[in-house]
Amino acid sequence: MAPRAQEAPNNAAASASESDNGPTASAAVSPGGALSPEATLTVADLARLAEHFESAEQPFLGYAFHMAHYELSADSSARLASGTAALNGAFFAGRYAEAEHALRRLATDFPDLRRTFRWQYAVLLLQDGRFEDAALALDAADLQPADRDTLGARLAIAEALLALHESDHPAAIAHLEPLDTDAAFGPEGTAYQVAAARIGLRDGPPQSPRSPGLAAAMSAAIPGSGQLYSGHVYDAAQAFGLTTVLGYGAYSAWRYELDAGGPTGYVLPALSTLVAGAFYLSNVRGAHASARRFNAYREARFYRDAIDGLTIAVGDGGWMLGVRLTP
Repeated sequence: MAPRAQEAPNNAAASASESDNGPTASAAVSPGGALSPEATLTVADLARLAEHFESAEQPFLGYAFHMAHYELSADSSARLASGTAALNGAFFAGRYAEAEHALRRLATDFPDLRRTFRWQYAVLLLQDGRFEDAALALDAADLQPADRDTLGARLAIAEALLALHESDHPAAIAHLEPLDTDAAFGPEGTAYQVAAARIGLRDGPPQSPRSPGLAAAMSAAIPGSGQLYSGHVYDAAQAFGLTTVLGYGAYSAWRYELDAGGPTGYVLPALSTLVAGAFYLSNVRGAHASARRFNAYREARFYRDAIDGLTIAVGDGGWMLGVRLTP
């Protein structure tokens, strides 16, 4: 499970304060989280219930009770803690609309932390592999020059990941090149992974290691050889077998009609030739597509390997999330 969003540094504690406790709070919710039938539910009980559902791995119910506590609590620090926990609960439950709702409430009620929450939400989306949504959240954060200085390598790595997802390796290099990998930063191994990613990205993705034109020409000469050239053995065997069998069938049909004597019937030979020709052309087109598919896979693997190498930094919530940006 990805790390949770954090409250901004130097803010209040993450649990509801004692000022929320009503006179019947201890009677309302037992330590195990169960409600006493005759007790009155207090604001502090909502926080306890939310924590109970979180510990029971029911994040969406945790979200619901955290939001209820957020709406009813009068303590600012407790509201901030509940709102942050609600954002986490909705996110980890896969309820992104509710997570956006919690984020908007936090940004509205705590305007000084609006950019901080937007940044944290973008990081959570990156951790979840939702790159398009992460790009939108990062744009919505409206980061200022001071924020970029504060985030430093964090922002460079996040923007490089978004560029790699768009298969834009020049932009990814531009984000990573300024980073000083001789000095340690982020989780252990991050500087090494950034340096390794830069070396791989400078060479760029593999440039057409298999020629589609050559593959098509090979299969035109020997059916299936183009697919074999592209590494698709099953497709090669299928193309060779079908084309050979159907071609021999068409040849046999013509030989039979021509050698039989008497009036020559052209219907069966013509149909068999048409079918064999269609499969022959399909074999040539398949070889061309096979080479293009091989190249596309190699390029996709190039970008996937680069993304996987950089996720070591994104996966550490303490480093990526533990910042406070400008109001």
